[in-house]
Amino acid sequence: MRFPKITRFKLPAVLALLFLVLTACDEVAFPRDPDGTLDRVEATGRVRVAAVDHRPWVIWNGRRSPGGAEVRLAEAFARELGATVEWRRASAFDALEALKRGDVDLAVGGFTREEITLHGGAASTYGYFTEALVVAARPGGPIPAELDGEEVVSPLDRMTDSLIEDVGGVPIAGEAAAASLVALPDWEIPAHGLVPTGIELHRSEHVMAVPRGENAWVDRLERFLRRNGHRLGELLREEGS
Repeated sequence: MRFPKITRFKLPAVLALLFLVLTACDEVAFPRDPDGTLDRVEATGRVRVAAVDHRPWVIWNGRRSPGGAEVRLAEAFARELGATVEWRRASAFDALEALKRGDVDLAVGGFTREEITLHGGAASTYGYFTEALVVAARPGGPIPAELDGEEVVSPLDRMTDSLIEDVGGVPIAGEAAAASLVALPDWEIPAHGLVPTGIELHRSEHVMAVPRGENAWVDRLERFLRRNGHRLGELLREEGS
């Protein structure tokens, strides 16, 4: 095969094209942060995290620093970077606004993808944990395939009445411990000694909230979550007990 001869007139154009190709490859291989979040965290050894009180994801209890399942993951991520966490207590709205302004590097608190999308000022990681809200039953008792007018306890700390009604059930307020049928997240079922009925009310993708555009920072966090996110169900049970 004969290749076309590159003349001195064509050489600048060829070099320019080569530069564009290499630059494009570099951008794909090495995501960058316009605001330098990852570089700053590694240089200062400090991660600024907004934590929203949402048991058992984040638990403040009047302490100077929180506990909770996502708090433990965030602290493990910081250790991997050789950093410590500077905690900022915030409401969900204020946490997302702080990300938008660049006042924090990360926000945790049981956020769902829908919540981040509705806010519009922050971004999210991939959905690293899927939570299914299901109907659970007492072992040894009848396990309905359909609710069809059955009473289902809607725990006081969860707003599930309309979801129960949508599948034919009758929501009643109460405690899970006294219920024959109860609406609970799937990860919480073992702690109550219940069994799933197979009736699912809702499914949510849980994410961590991050600043928009900080691609290297998000890439590093998501690599950590892909290795460790599977532990979240276990951590939620431990923190919720």
